[in-house]
Amino acid sequence: MEMEWELVSSKAELWRCKIDGGWLVKHFQMYKIAMQEKGSLAPAQVMPLNAAVAMAFVPDVNHQWKIEKAQAGDNNSRPPLTLLKP
Repeated sequence: MEMEWELVSSKAELWRCKIDGGWLVKHFQMYKIAMQEKGSLAPAQVMPLNAAVAMAFVPDVNHQWKIEKAQAGDNNSRPPLTLLKP
């Protein structure tokens, strides 16, 4: 079974996958770490690119979580998770 991931927010790198009983949600982030020795006047050393991934299960038996177009395109400032109550 291949999982189909849908982009929720490109700004937040947030994805979801429909599974039995709800959604599997993952957040993916690439980042660099700048490190400088304490008391040093030398420029900070930028470490290689790192990645972090977090996953969570969001219960939604009827899969009522709807993504608005503006949401996926990051044109609004609301949190991306909006569950509609029956």
